[in-house]
Amino acid sequence: MSKDSLFETVSKLTEHLKGAPLREDEEKKIVEEFNRASGSPYDKAISAMTEVLHCKPSLIFEKSEALENVNKMLSDIKAEAEAIAR
Repeated sequence: MSKDSLFETVSKLTEHLKGAPLREDEEKKIVEEFNRASGSPYDKAISAMTEVLHCKPSLIFEKSEALENVNKMLSDIKAEAEAIAR
């Protein structure tokens, strides 16, 4: 994955977690914070997202876990609905 591709993915995830499109200054902030932060590229990406979202890293992981749970429940609902329809 290239750095541009990583920034694009971080931007998309940040936008999704924000629940609204990112402003131009937020896009710039992702790049600036990524370049300023220390650690692995993953650590830098988390730091950039938390800076734009004004949150703790734990919020990103909590929302991610909640979305995984929602996806699982939707799959369960679909399977149950298909079973009833038969």
